[in-house]
Amino acid sequence: MFAGLYSSYRLSSAAVVVQNLLEKHGRGGALARNAATIASKLVGRIYNEDPALFDGKRGKRPHKLSLAAVALAQGVKDMRENREGQLCFHLSLGAVLLEVTGKPQDYALSGNDHLLLELAQEVYLASAA
Repeated sequence: MFAGLYSSYRLSSAAVVVQNLLEKHGRGGALARNAATIASKLVGRIYNEDPALFDGKRGKRPHKLSLAAVALAQGVKDMRENREGQLCFHLSLGAVLLEVTGKPQDYALSGNDHLLLELAQEVYLASAA
């Protein structure tokens, strides 16, 4: 019972990170105005791709910033046809990656975190080209 609550808490925490970044980098546009809904949907989609990973059944649960990074990476991919939207997600993803790589000692990152961050970084670099 508590495991489910803890998973919900972790998902909510990651969604808040995504929401705050979309509001910051969305410049008052549609993404910024709908940031909470978009963030919740993206984080939920990522969770549903591999619930066992995010529930801690395959090692340590990923950090909220790792989950936020892959959710934002998904947003970058989803916005391929919308340059303004893709830029918002790209800037937001860059902020997460900069935070985590700039101060790795501040986060107890697991192997799962590093895997997720690498996937997010691949999307970030590909979208910058």
